[in-house]
Amino acid sequence: MTTSFLRGCLAGLLAMAFSVPALAQNDPDMLTLLTSDEDETQAMALILTMQAQQNGATSRVHRV
Repeated sequence: MTTSFLRGCLAGLLAMAFSVPALAQNDPDMLTLLTSDEDETQAMALILTMQAQQNGATSRVHRV
């Protein structure tokens, strides 16, 4: 076995180990941060968030 193969296997195992706990959390699927003062930009962000919610995503919106 080569070193690069072992590194690839290790990276894959680490990715799986860290992704499993994330699946068990009840956090929202998406976070929308409103950082622009432009009305059009905020409206588009909220429209896209609303469409994601209609497709079953849970979301949280914060104005920064």
